[in-house]
Amino acid sequence: MVILNIALFLAINFIFSQLLKPAYISKFLSLILISLISFILSHFLSFNLSFLISFIIVILICIIRMYNKIRLDLEMEISFLIVFLFFLFLRSLVPDAFGAEKLMDFAFLNSVLNAERFPPNDPFFAGGKLDFYYYFGYVISAVITKISLVDAEIGFNIAMASIPAYSFIIAMGIFRELKVNEYISTILALFSGNLYSVYEFLMDMYLRRLPTFLYYWNSTRIIDDKTYKKVITEFPYFSFIHADLHAHVLAIPLILLLIAVLYKYHKNGELGFLIPILNFSLFITNSWDAPAFIILTSIVVLKKREGKLLLILSVIPIILYSLTLSSNPSVFLTNERANIFQFLAYWGILLPLAYLYFHNEIRLFPHILLFFFLSPFLPAVFLTLPLLIYSIIKRDFVSFLVITAIIYIFLCEFVAIDSRLNTYFKFYLLSWLFLSIPAGVMISRAFEGRYKKIAVIFLAISLIYPTIATPLRHYKADLTLDSSKFLKEWSLGDYNAAIWLRDKKGVIVEAAGDCYTYGGRISAFSAKQTIVAWQCHEVQWRKNANELIKRMNDVRTIYTSKNCSEIAKIAKKYEAKYIILGKLEREMYDAKEERFSCLKEVFRSYNTIIYEIE
Repeated sequence: MVILNIALFLAINFIFSQLLKPAYISKFLSLILISLISFILSHFLSFNLSFLISFIIVILICIIRMYNKIRLDLEMEISFLIVFLFFLFLRSLVPDAFGAEKLMDFAFLNSVLNAERFPPNDPFFAGGKLDFYYYFGYVISAVITKISLVDAEIGFNIAMASIPAYSFIIAMGIFRELKVNEYISTILALFSGNLYSVYEFLMDMYLRRLPTFLYYWNSTRIIDDKTYKKVITEFPYFSFIHADLHAHVLAIPLILLLIAVLYKYHKNGELGFLIPILNFSLFITNSWDAPAFIILTSIVVLKKREGKLLLILSVIPIILYSLTLSSNPSVFLTNERANIFQFLAYWGILLPLAYLYFHNEIRLFPHILLFFFLSPFLPAVFLTLPLLIYSIIKRDFVSFLVITAIIYIFLCEFVAIDSRLNTYFKFYLLSWLFLSIPAGVMISRAFEGRYKKIAVIFLAISLIYPTIATPLRHYKADLTLDSSKFLKEWSLGDYNAAIWLRDKKGVIVEAAGDCYTYGGRISAFSAKQTIVAWQCHEVQWRKNANELIKRMNDVRTIYTSKNCSEIAKIAKKYEAKYIILGKLEREMYDAKEERFSCLKEVFRSYNTIIYEIE
């Protein structure tokens, strides 16, 4: 049956490619339009009804255009299919919605799918909404789930596998427009590792040891931080195989799509109407990326007559929507810096290739490279400042990408938003995508020129990471797309309880487990709010430590009190209707059945019981 669902997803994606030319823009754009219309309508209607209306509108437009003339870009369709099936296979090996932030991602996806109105419920904070969080990426994932006609458990993995596939064909399209070999360039941009991964591999070989499981992880933790020990330095391929269905990952194809549309507008004045739509879509997917694209949009559009209007239409919806968000991130100056070895460990592959893109400018103004001699003092600044200057001199579209990327790299050295950990995380990943464009152009040109052997060696080095990390990351072979498999194995009774609760209404009580644990597992799979879970994230989002402590203590009292009336009274305070007594509650609180003697047992499966509060 799942094979038929996957075939349906692929068939609809082919129809999506008929929306407009070119296909590499059309395919993901159609998905974004359905998601965006659903997002807007869901503030007034249920998500299910909103999706149905949105899907009918967009798919009818695609079918009408297909009826007039079917456009087939065979290379794009085959590339999408291969990449999608490859990552779907990887997800089938380790399909669990558990580990890192996957359980939270699944909970948010399920909350969107079951939303009566937007903002969706915060599954881990009873009475709360996801009005502090950029959740549009989960709307995209929910749309993928709906068009595949699968439950959230399967849709989670189909959505995750589709992200690299969409990203790949959009990047291919960008490099095709730049008239270079799209396959070589895209592989470098999206599938390569950073220089640290090469260093670690060579050290393993030198010490005659096999790379361990953490090889896949270590190259994303290379820059020191006083608070968290290391900041996060992800790059696209790591994000794809790590497979958190998270905002920064879901934003990757949208970033590339906006680059593609801006380039079309810069080159021929085409598709300008999409620029405000995609800027807003990116903001509500991952707001960290929005300022970079406002900068890039300004550079690109203000040279044209209607440019001011496009910029205004891009900025105003973002400002208006940001007023509805309750988040208030802290911004502060930092005196911590990446040292030269750490900086090059991340940028050592893309940066030299990006410099080669400006070889003519370097010949004309070689003295600008003298800034390199200052790099031991501020490596992130003085190793990239010449690149910034050459970009300003060259002033083509790729240069605009480089300028924006370097601004973001500079900011990491002086400013932190919430934390250095998250600032590097979001800004470096975005900058990687921007700098991978000139790097991809140059690796392709080298392949076609007299430096082919050097290019082959360089590309081979960059692909050490995916070659080694991919099998290490996928350490088992479950061969299923069921992301709930981990819960069924850990406690089938808990899973059955979550399924039983799906068509019920009301807040539930379960153990107040913290982030990265089984906390909130019933809430995640039942799409019901629990009193509190994943407190380490909730405190970041809501800045409400006192309330979280109070809720955690109340949950503890519910499971440890010997006074059944007190238990019911506390639960009713949060409008809770069901109390779960499952594996985690027994482990965390040593909870006993006799403590709930005054409550009605309404469900039992294995060692898991649900009590109803009347």
